[in-house]
Amino acid sequence: MNTESVLFKSVRDLVQVSRTEFLDKWSKDEEGKADQAMKDLLLLHRSREDISYFSGIFPTSRLYDLILPHHAEGQEDGKSPDRPIQAGGDSFQNVITNFKFYMANSRFPFCCGRVTECGSKLVLVDEIIDPAFIWITDERSIANADHGTNQSGVFIGNGLHRMISIGLRSEVELVQGFKVYFGTA
Repeated sequence: MNTESVLFKSVRDLVQVSRTEFLDKWSKDEEGKADQAMKDLLLLHRSREDISYFSGIFPTSRLYDLILPHHAEGQEDGKSPDRPIQAGGDSFQNVITNFKFYMANSRFPFCCGRVTECGSKLVLVDEIIDPAFIWITDERSIANADHGTNQSGVFIGNGLHRMISIGLRSEVELVQGFKVYFGTA
């Protein structure tokens, strides 16, 4: 367990959760919607007993450290860009900037619709967003493979549309952070 990582030190109110609790919550969150990459990642986590899991509050001041994975849902062949997030992933800041443009210009309607739907389900209590279930890590070996290999930073493990809706919302509201699960080996 890497307790010296910058990410580990930046998550507030850190509480260790059992592997079983984490995997059960993640499995439930993915029911009926997991793509093959997410199923493979979940299997990886089920097979590794060396990963420790925590819950806590990730400060919005660290949002721009996030790297979001490649995303081709609702791909638009023949247009540029042809997918919401290019192969190899992209920085959170770039993704939020792009999604503002996509939403204003009716690009990637399915994906933007999911971002809007997820945003409507976010709960804000005492300046903390509760997005239901999102997990993050700074260890590429346990993150979504769609992040590519040239990025370093904090990777999201699931909840792409929720993360984007948090980014869009935190720019217009006073938000101190959001609830998150954190994995480290």
